[in-house]
Amino acid sequence: MSERKTDDLVFELKVVGAALSFLGAIVTGLGGILLTTSCVVVPTLHPHLRALGIGLLMVAFPLLICGGHCLDLMVPSENPTPQHPLRRAGRQWSRHF
Repeated sequence: MSERKTDDLVFELKVVGAALSFLGAIVTGLGGILLTTSCVVVPTLHPHLRALGIGLLMVAFPLLICGGHCLDLMVPSENPTPQHPLRRAGRQWSRHF
């Protein structure tokens, strides 16, 4: 596989990862809100559904963070990793005292 195709595949995986993370965060967040509000589910009758709603709300935040991370990976870095000034020319530097 050529390098160009590999770069395109990695970019597409980052887009898919960001989209799925954000979509999952929206679905779990809305589900958690619906299950934890007292107007939809009576907490005294269904304590397990309320606990499930709180769990869904807790899962939504890491999914948002993961989606943001995937978006950050798609942006090319403006500052490449700095190199040691003596290794820029491609030679190794040895100390002679």
